[in-house]
Amino acid sequence: MKSTSFIDPLKIRYSKENKLGTFIGAIPFFLFPLTSVIAFIFFSTGSLSDSAGEQITSLIVSFYFLIYFVIYVLGWLRGFPRWWFAYILFILLFSVYLMNTSTPGLVLFGFSTGKEVWGWRALLPVGIITLLAILLSFSRQPFKILWKTIWHDPSRLSFAFYALLPFLNFIIFDEVNSSYELPFHIAATTIFTIGAVLYLRQTEPWKRLLILYVSNLIVWLVSTAALTYYWTGRQEFWMRSPATAKDQITGMLIYLAFISICLLAPPLIFDFVRNMRKKDPLPSI
Repeated sequence: MKSTSFIDPLKIRYSKENKLGTFIGAIPFFLFPLTSVIAFIFFSTGSLSDSAGEQITSLIVSFYFLIYFVIYVLGWLRGFPRWWFAYILFILLFSVYLMNTSTPGLVLFGFSTGKEVWGWRALLPVGIITLLAILLSFSRQPFKILWKTIWHDPSRLSFAFYALLPFLNFIIFDEVNSSYELPFHIAATTIFTIGAVLYLRQTEPWKRLLILYVSNLIVWLVSTAALTYYWTGRQEFWMRSPATAKDQITGMLIYLAFISICLLAPPLIFDFVRNMRKKDPLPSI
């Protein structure tokens, strides 16, 4: 890892990722949806026993985390390139999520909590790989380098949140019939992946932000239409009254407002602060 004295602000802000970096940065946007779709198709046949299903699930999840952890360390050692930010937030939030979750039958790298919640043990993997990355970097200032990459290109924070959107899109389709939601997940995966690739290959900061937001907006429009059509007039056993189109659209508008803040606020706030600093040579978005 290079010293902070070798960091070129203009290169950080205006450079684009090469083809390999673009591919690595796009992995989270198709890996999770792809494995979820494959698992759905595989398990929907009902031909697997419970034990076989648990073993396959454990293998898939372990492979999934192995890829994330390896790329996390490699990105750390490379000085936090733009593609690295597609991994960090998901790793942290999923670890926190596991702390209050039990996963009976799931074995990760030979370890299982049974019916108990993961608790503090969920933080061990990310803690261990972070410590490993620090030791391998041979640097006492990795967090200073990380801060400088964010300061000079705050769209990386937007990209970190953008990497959560495929997962969030699965959540908003919760309780929806699997066969109905499948084509919409495929469409969302395609759009999110294209958006990530275009973002990583773009050199203009404002265009990067525009790409992320427009990609999300397209998925939001498709998801809103799909959910409104599905739920309008439907009443499940846990619902007090049939769902209405107004309820669905209102909820999705709130969801859009939340996403908009998370995507747009980081670069706008950072650039506002930068404009207040007379010594900063970089133009704002």
